[in-house]
Amino acid sequence: MRFFSQYRHADGEYRRVPHTWKFPSLPLQNMYIYWHCGDEEGNIPPMKMFETRDVKFLQRGSKKLSEIRCVMKFLDTAATSAGSAPRQHMSHMEANACYKSSQPALCQVIPNDTPTGRKREKYRKLVV
Repeated sequence: MRFFSQYRHADGEYRRVPHTWKFPSLPLQNMYIYWHCGDEEGNIPPMKMFETRDVKFLQRGSKKLSEIRCVMKFLDTAATSAGSAPRQHMSHMEANACYKSSQPALCQVIPNDTPTGRKREKYRKLVV
């Protein structure tokens, strides 16, 4: 089991991320791993452990966390339906397996073409 630091911010609050932390802009698969595994090197816990208070110091922090949570819950539900239910603590390999099992459901809800007719890059980046 990993233990994570709490970071004291200028307002005296302790949060799961330091005041220098920003939401990562990652390809969807990497964001899914960050959601479930966090950033060990940076001592950041899995994003699924975040609470609103952890990100309220960021512009649109609560909204961004809510949007990411919505996408990750969709992927988790799809993985569970496919027989690869996510666990509370997962390795990168386990998170990758869950992500891959969710792909058929993701392909069904995101059209292959953009409204202008271009081919969509479905897995490019999760930008909130």
